[in-house]
Amino acid sequence: MVSISTKFRFHKKRKRNELISIIEILHYQIDKIIEEIKTHPSVYEFNIVNLEENRVRINVKTKNPYLLFAVIKCGVIIDFPVKVRDKFAIWNLISTRKRIDDLLKLFEKEDINFSLLKIGSSQYSFERDKNKLSVKESKILDTAIDLGFFEVPRKISLEMLANNLGKSKSWTSEQLRKIIKKKIKFGI
Repeated sequence: MVSISTKFRFHKKRKRNELISIIEILHYQIDKIIEEIKTHPSVYEFNIVNLEENRVRINVKTKNPYLLFAVIKCGVIIDFPVKVRDKFAIWNLISTRKRIDDLLKLFEKEDINFSLLKIGSSQYSFERDKNKLSVKESKILDTAIDLGFFEVPRKISLEMLANNLGKSKSWTSEQLRKIIKKKIKFGI
């Protein structure tokens, strides 16, 4: 599993539930940006939290949270800050290739106009998740330990363990090898 960094831009006006967020904006024409956000049709509540010369922090409630809900649903991480240029938001997304593909399929399904600008390797790694025992592997290991498979001498044979799991002897042996490799190699 390789972590992917994706950069793309999108723009879509949709009516969906609501999203509440705090946004910090740096811009040389901050008053103009504030007015554009405040009057945007998807924004129904707007409060300035902090205002400086070229920086503003605002609290916004919007009727357009679909994009963020899709990102959360697909398990994709947004690498902040999000850059906005020419009415397009440019997001750097970090995740596995499959999760990013799932997100892009959701965008296509919802007719969200986006352009994939770049896809490549990320400095972040999701390899650690690959090395964790799955629920199934944990149950196999717990059963093997409870039945005395790892004791010396063994209280149960591989064949008896396989029968207890309702699996073949070769499948059980292969699963135990994978589990033991993870436990030894990654210390989990």
